[in-house]
Amino acid sequence: MGKVEQVINKFSLTKKRMNDKGADDIHIVLACDEGYAPYAMVLIQSILDNTSQIHKIYFHILTESLSDKWQEAFEGLVKSRQAQVLVHIMQKIDTGFYVNGHLSRAAYYRLLIGSLLPESIQRCIYLDCDLVVLDDIAILWDYFLEEKTLGAVPDYGILSSKRSMDEKRKVLGLHVGDSYFNSGVLLFDLQKWRDKGYEKKAMQEAQVHTYRHNDQDILNHILYKDWQVLPLEWNVIPPLFLLGFKILGNRILRHVTSDLGAPKILHWAGSKKPWQFRERRGFNGWYYVYAKRVKMSIADGEGGLKELSIHKRVESWLARKFYKQLKV
Repeated sequence: MGKVEQVINKFSLTKKRMNDKGADDIHIVLACDEGYAPYAMVLIQSILDNTSQIHKIYFHILTESLSDKWQEAFEGLVKSRQAQVLVHIMQKIDTGFYVNGHLSRAAYYRLLIGSLLPESIQRCIYLDCDLVVLDDIAILWDYFLEEKTLGAVPDYGILSSKRSMDEKRKVLGLHVGDSYFNSGVLLFDLQKWRDKGYEKKAMQEAQVHTYRHNDQDILNHILYKDWQVLPLEWNVIPPLFLLGFKILGNRILRHVTSDLGAPKILHWAGSKKPWQFRERRGFNGWYYVYAKRVKMSIADGEGGLKELSIHKRVESWLARKFYKQLKV
């Protein structure tokens, strides 16, 4: 057995509980450690508050460690809403995965979804924990992938940067005109993912490469031309929903935002997270709506919450004027 196969096998489930449900259930996968558990709670709350088919939803939480306190908290959050949550606890191993900046090893869990979930599950939605869902997740679930393995939203923060795209072309082998997606919101055809052996390919890349954007670069590399573009509204990242001065002077961002409807997912990709700052409409107002719903503290430790810089305050004001759909 090779090293890659050993890694996959060691990421075996030590806890799995599933009740009998129908084939049309909606499977949503989150990855978090103990530190990100509160933010996963906020995400789940936002989904529950906006979904028409809550009874069909399974939340799958991938983690290496989660205390009984947090497992009970997740169960308490969903039990009265007829949804279900399953905690998949994986054995801790030293994979040697490259991590940098605000990303941790948990970011790689999405690469193992195909073997971590039962083979009977043939489709799933993966969501990062630094986002909130503002519309019915069942709409995203039903998107047709046109025979592609994955559905994702282009990462316009990177696509609008000549330097970033030059780097992606050099490192990932992308060509001029190729797109590049953000890995925070993913719609998987798990049958195709498994049949094409993408998990093994991803693990091989994770073992030998130190990509700047970690798992996101790996997925863009191995799924070249095998992913379907999802509507921008399903993964609106800071350069778009914050508007900012960057968008005013960038032709690509001006073009893609001109047709942007009401955001369905707000995603705080990058190092500035919504829970790090005081509530400010146009930046993290929606996050606080759901954080308050789960009655959690989102202070960032002894120092309390930060205030946005003058620059970011102006950007958030512009965002409220430009995207009236945000409302808060």
